[in-house]
Amino acid sequence: PPVGFEVALHKDALAPGEVAEIIIDGTAIAICNVAGEYHAVSNACPHAGSSLGQGALSSTHLRCPDHDWAFDVTSGSCQSLPGVKLPIYAVHIEHEVVCVKL
Repeated sequence: PPVGFEVALHKDALAPGEVAEIIIDGTAIAICNVAGEYHAVSNACPHAGSSLGQGALSSTHLRCPDHDWAFDVTSGSCQSLPGVKLPIYAVHIEHEVVCVKL
């Protein structure tokens, strides 16, 4: 992977519309496949710490499974409460592998 990026998963392991939960260097991340484009966000909902990777992905919106807060995975913006944002992480695809930079 490029300098500063960590290997997360093989891109074929995550079909379009799916979310994977991974941990890189102790940081829980949700990786989302939006129509073949990969996005990485914090896996912890800022509302109550719920695991966003267990939520539903619809287009670019990831919904918290516990309280239904929705986040745009391209920007981290909360659609349910403007002004709230998730940390987002840079993603790089190299040799069919999804790499994430914390």
